[in-house]
Amino acid sequence: MARFERRDSIGEVLGTHLALFEHDLTEDPDNLEIMEKIRFISEAYRNFTSGGLASFSEDFEHGYQRGKRDVHSSLEAEPKAGLDPRRDFGDN
Repeated sequence: MARFERRDSIGEVLGTHLALFEHDLTEDPDNLEIMEKIRFISEAYRNFTSGGLASFSEDFEHGYQRGKRDVHSSLEAEPKAGLDPRRDFGDN
């Protein structure tokens, strides 16, 4: 799965998480916890873009595409080396 670097912006991290959670939702479409995490990211996106954070939208799109690419290329349920960035959003 996606590995984050110190230089990754908040937009890239949130975009990557959104792609990962979207994939999780396709696996379990009735999971309310995943839906809540997606709602949280959507709200954060709206707040950052309306707040005028420079380059947030571009960074978010870059992270989202990276997350989609990682999901597509790996398609494995278990994260490598036990690192799962989705754990950043709650006790999942």
